[in-house]
Amino acid sequence: MKTVVLDAGHGGKDSGAVGYGRKEKDDVLKLVLAVGKKLDDYVDVEYTRKTDIYESVSKKASDANAYKADLFVSFHRNSADDKNANGYESLVYLNSGKAKQFAELMNRDMEKLEFKNRGTKVRKDLCVLRKTTMTAALCEFGFISNEHDNSLFTKYFDDIVKLTVNNILEVLGVSTKKSTVKKKKGLVNTKSSPLMLRAKASTTASIKARMQKGCVVEVLKTGDKWHKVKYGSETGYCSAKYIKML
Repeated sequence: MKTVVLDAGHGGKDSGAVGYGRKEKDDVLKLVLAVGKKLDDYVDVEYTRKTDIYESVSKKASDANAYKADLFVSFHRNSADDKNANGYESLVYLNSGKAKQFAELMNRDMEKLEFKNRGTKVRKDLCVLRKTTMTAALCEFGFISNEHDNSLFTKYFDDIVKLTVNNILEVLGVSTKKSTVKKKKGLVNTKSSPLMLRAKASTTASIKARMQKGCVVEVLKTGDKWHKVKYGSETGYCSAKYIKML
C-alpha cells in the first residue's frame, strides 16, 4: 500500500500567517484532516500533526523519511503586505517528475475554483522539500491576507478536499476503487507485559494504548522494527517482534 504524509503547516506557538480573523495553522489543519479522512480508504495516511501542536520543519522531514512515504504534501496559506496579492501556487524542490505532475494538477484544478493560477515555483531553501527523500510538494491555498481568497477557501472547501485527494491518488497511481484485499491480522505475542501502541514508530512517542498478550490486531503496514496496527478504534505503531502474523 502506498504511503502519503500530510503536513499541516505551522501549529502550536507558530500561528503562521494571519488575516481577517483567521490563522493559517487552523485553516490548514482543518484541510489536512478532511483530506486524510478521504484518503484513508485508499492509502496509508500519516500526519506531521493532527492537533494544534508545534513541530520543527526538520522534525517533520525526518518523520516523513522514517515512514518511508511515497509522497509528502505540505499544506499552507500564503500572505503578503499587498492586500491585492492573491491566488494558489505550488512549491517544489525540483520541477520535474511526479512533483511537477502533482503541482500542475493542483494548479489547474484550483484555477477551476476561481483561484488565480500563480504556477509552480522552485524553492530549494524550504526544509520540508529539501530534506524529504520522497516526492514532495508544498501547496499554498490562497492568500490569507486577501479577503477574496478567504471567501473562496470557505466557499469551495469541500471541492478543495476532493481535488486534492484525487490528485494525490492520481500521482500515486492508486485506483479510487476501495481495496478488497483481505485484512491482515496479528497476535500480540509478548511474554507477559502489555505491548505499547505508540503514536509514532519510536520508543519515545506517546502511548495510545496498552495491548494485552493474546489480543488480535489488524496489521495495516509491516516493517522490520515497527508495524502499523489498528487496535479497537486506535491506530498506531508497535514493536514488530512482538506481533505474530496470523
